[in-house]
Amino acid sequence: MNQHLDLTKEVLLCDGAMGTMIQKTGVLKPGNAPELLNLTHPEIIAGIHRSYIEAGSRYIGSNTFGGNRIKLEAHGLTTDKTREVNFAGVRIAREAAASTAGNSGVLVAASLGPTGKMMDPLGDLTFEAAYETFHEQCIVFAEAGADIITVETMSDLRETKAAVLAALAVNLPVIATVSFMENGRLLTGQTPEMVAATLSGFPLLALGTNCGLSAALLKSITEKLVAFSQKHVIVQPNAGKPSLMDNQTVYQESAEEFANACLELVRNGVRIIGGCCGTSPEHIRLLRKLLDYEDFSYQPPQAPDYLVGKSSVTNIATVGDHKAVWRVSFGPGEPLWEDIRKGNLEPFTDQLLEIDPDQYSRIELDGLGLTEADLKFFQELVTIVTTYWPHPISAKLNSDLLIKALLTGTSGRALVIAPAKNSQLIKTIAQFGGISQIAK
Repeated sequence: MNQHLDLTKEVLLCDGAMGTMIQKTGVLKPGNAPELLNLTHPEIIAGIHRSYIEAGSRYIGSNTFGGNRIKLEAHGLTTDKTREVNFAGVRIAREAAASTAGNSGVLVAASLGPTGKMMDPLGDLTFEAAYETFHEQCIVFAEAGADIITVETMSDLRETKAAVLAALAVNLPVIATVSFMENGRLLTGQTPEMVAATLSGFPLLALGTNCGLSAALLKSITEKLVAFSQKHVIVQPNAGKPSLMDNQTVYQESAEEFANACLELVRNGVRIIGGCCGTSPEHIRLLRKLLDYEDFSYQPPQAPDYLVGKSSVTNIATVGDHKAVWRVSFGPGEPLWEDIRKGNLEPFTDQLLEIDPDQYSRIELDGLGLTEADLKFFQELVTIVTTYWPHPISAKLNSDLLIKALLTGTSGRALVIAPAKNSQLIKTIAQFGGISQIAK
């Protein structure tokens, strides 16, 4: 990666759409995976990359968005194609950057999209399966020479966590973006504040949003991301709303409208800007011209750490200030725990549903009596809490495996209270995006 990139002094301009640019060529057959063109029509993909670099992009995304094994299998491609498609996608971008005039400092971002499956308990995709699927793709990205891995267009924060962890594991800088609906929430219900606060728990280069909405509609969402993020913010809007004309999907926002709306986002604190569906090199070219006339030196505000529950966000500094904490113990001899071990989840579920969320701001699970042998039952406990409890979760734990189960089992950001200053436990909590506290 370009070691001279300083997002406090400059704005990084990304490319625009890949998918809609491919559609315009007419070479993609219905039902085929766009990533297959990396093998059958590499010159078309390279040409799209070069057109964005010539328009002023300093960041181009590889044609690997749907290149994970699960997505490719849905298109009828065998598992052995996964490596080939992803390696080729990054190499095409790498070679296009090297061969285009004026390419100095262009970064190649390996695009990592969702699996298309629902995470458990709503679906059958486990966190572990999602992680492994993304990790095998990320290994190829690193081997092919990507500068960055961009996790993008996510609609489920737990799947986003799995992808982020998989990307971080190959030691490349990571960017993570999600896609909001018009109601300002993800498909799984999280708000911009919850997204920014949760993803700030990971060592990301930037976090933000792409796809779904136009730059104008993303204005208020972006303001919230900037306010609650401890990382730089990236935004890649669509070129307005799509409509169907002559059996073709058309995005009707002009390049000038797009560029002016994106400029406003940058003025409000966005440090990485580009385009998504419907945008073209012309959209990026006009945005480049606007950016060249402005001084964007910027010191992002340092947001505090927030705990994030199913439907609320709490500043860690104010936890317990105004509402009580509901505490419950689990371990050998505890009635609720013994019920869970017997497969009887109703007593704890019923008790949880009786708690007044207006009276309690947080639930605290005391699991100091649990061991790694209790993992399966603890995972069931976490599922119940994350399903029915609206506010942040905290837990007293002294097992790496149980800490991992808690932090991967919740879509938000949890507090883990360690019994003593244990460097390994603290490291695990940080690795999986949690907030640590030493028991008093």
